[in-house]
Amino acid sequence: MSDSKLLLNTRELAALTGFSPGTLRHWVSEGRVPVLRFSARCVRFRLSDIEEWLAGKVIEPAGIAGAQSNEIRGARAKKRVA
Repeated sequence: MSDSKLLLNTRELAALTGFSPGTLRHWVSEGRVPVLRFSARCVRFRLSDIEEWLAGKVIEPAGIAGAQSNEIRGARAKKRVA
């Protein structure tokens, strides 16, 4: 089985991500994290699903967005002066 198909239990995923097992269980109950449910109490996490889910949570640093908005403001100011 390749690493991307690897199934993890809650404790294993907690150790890998640094989230507490309780937080992960809470997110499972809310449907906030991708999970494979085999029964009411037996859940597993596919490593590839978790990696994709985490990648979707990345937010660009404010400095990059701020620099772009400053450039736009500067262009608008130049238009008003001209």
